Amino acid sequence: VLVGFGRQDLMVRTVVWAAALNVVLNALLIPRLGMLGAAAATVATEALRTWLSARYAARLGMHMPPLRRFSRSAAATAAMALA
Repeated sequence: VLVGFGRQDLMVRTVVWAAALNVVLNALLIPRLGMLGAAAATVATEALRTWLSARYAARLGMHMPPLRRFSRSAAATAAMALA
């Protein structure tokens, strides 16, 4: 979305923040939790990237649909993950 608006600079900023968070979380979590720590760091990093991208897109005038729109998909995903 950001690239479509010609705002590659915001995309780069998002990636830099996410990479920095990933390095810090990996350094903190992997020694204690191993593979689970790496997975948790990746999930947190992707959550940050998603949040920042949505925030920048909203500033450019593109608003995301409400989260409740995705509730059924999220519930199905959680059920499959637990199965």
